[in-house]
Amino acid sequence: MRRFKAHTASRYRAADDARLVAEALRNKEAFGELYRRYAPRVEQFAKRLTRDRDAAQDITQETFLRAYRALARYRPRVPFAHWLFVIARNLVVSRARREARFAALSDVPDIAAPQSIPHEVERLWALQRLAAALRRLRPRERALLRAFYLEGKPLRVIASEWGTTENAVKLLLSRTRGKVRRVLSGRN
Repeated sequence: MRRFKAHTASRYRAADDARLVAEALRNKEAFGELYRRYAPRVEQFAKRLTRDRDAAQDITQETFLRAYRALARYRPRVPFAHWLFVIARNLVVSRARREARFAALSDVPDIAAPQSIPHEVERLWALQRLAAALRRLRPRERALLRAFYLEGKPLRVIASEWGTTENAVKLLLSRTRGKVRRVLSGRN
């Protein structure tokens, strides 16, 4: 991010985040002030989650890049810092999933090996049963499982996006898990 003049920085220092975000839509220097305010905190947050300084710096840069690109969609009812931390957290989760997939690939036994064929058949059978169970869910239940397990969204974020309470989302998630368990066990 390019440096901006000291007098410009002092002009924004007293501005609250909502005003600064509105200004940043028209003026890149205002976004620079948001970066100055929050980059150290976002980096510290990412470092705590990843335990890797380089990864934390990458995540911080990507967080602000994504925030800048999505600035027009930001709604001031959510504190700007919270919005940034959600972006950073999602990036950490995505990075961890990606790294886990690569690590898992190196641990995969040779599928052509005769001893692995029964395990592969068993795994495919389990995946087919799971897919059948998921098809029996309502679209909202499938969307909840996707948001929570695949996208890694916290319950409070899902509740906010769906316009409901966190407890309602928790209850639906619990019931949906139960439904999947019953279908997989053959009780439904």
